[in-house]
Amino acid sequence: MWMGTWLICAFNESGYAQKLMSTQSWSLGGAGQTMTGAGSVFGNPALLGRVEGLRFESILHSSLRLPELSSQAIAMTKSLYGGGVGVGLERTGIPATYTHLHAHLGFARRFGPLWSVGMRYSLEHAWVKNYPGLLQQGLTIGGMLIPTKDLLVGFSVGPLVFQSNEFSQSPLESSYWKLGLDYRLSKQVASAMYLRKQLHQILEWGAGLEVGIGGKFTWRMGFNNKPIRQYMGIGIRTSRWGFDWGVGNYPNLGLVSQWGLHYHF
Repeated sequence: MWMGTWLICAFNESGYAQKLMSTQSWSLGGAGQTMTGAGSVFGNPALLGRVEGLRFESILHSSLRLPELSSQAIAMTKSLYGGGVGVGLERTGIPATYTHLHAHLGFARRFGPLWSVGMRYSLEHAWVKNYPGLLQQGLTIGGMLIPTKDLLVGFSVGPLVFQSNEFSQSPLESSYWKLGLDYRLSKQVASAMYLRKQLHQILEWGAGLEVGIGGKFTWRMGFNNKPIRQYMGIGIRTSRWGFDWGVGNYPNLGLVSQWGLHYHF
C-alpha cells in the first residue's frame, strides 16, 4: 500500500515544538500512540515494525490567535525485511526569533504477530536569536505488544541523550518514558489512553475515544492534563485518500487546529 501526505508538528504554550504526532492521535488528546502510520517515526519507534508498503504523511498545525507560530515536517516509512524503517524532518519557527529543526531516523523489527521492538536516532539543531547552533543528539527505544486482537500496548523511553551543549536541557531532563494502550470496544468504537513522565515534571496522562460512522466517517474526542486541554476531530476515508481535522482548546493560545491529508498511490 502506497500513501502520500504532508505533516506539520504541534507547538506548546510558549511556541516551541512539542512531541510531533498524527492528527488522529492529537484529536485523541495525545493518546493513540500505538496506531501505525508514517507519523510513527516521531513516536514509539516500535510502530515502524508494523508499517505497510511505502507511506508519506502530512499535517498542518496552527494557532488561530497567533498564526505566526508555525511548524512543518515530512515523514516517510517503508516496510522492509520483517520490519520497517522511517525518516522524518521537523521544522518549527517564529519569524526573526528562532528556527528549530529535528531530524529522525528509525527502524524496527517485528517478531511474529505479537510484538515488535524499535530504535530511533534524533538530531536537534536550533538557531535562536543571539544563540545559533544549539545541538542535541539522542536515541529513543520502544516496544509494542498485541496480547489480544483488540488490545495494543506500546512503551517507549528516550531520548537517551549522548551529546548536548550548555544551551540544551541536560540529558536526564529531556528524557521521558511513555506507556500507551489502545483498546477496541467494538467494531465501530475504539479507545486510547497514555501515561507519560519526564524528569522534574508532573505525570502526564490523556485519553480519547474514536467512533466510526458508516465505514467512511470517524468522530474523535480526547483530553489531557498538561495543562487541562480538550480536543475533538473528524476523519474521512475513501479507498484512495483520507482527511483528518482536529481542534484543541489551549489555555494560553486559545483554539488550535490541525489537519492532515492522506493519499494512496
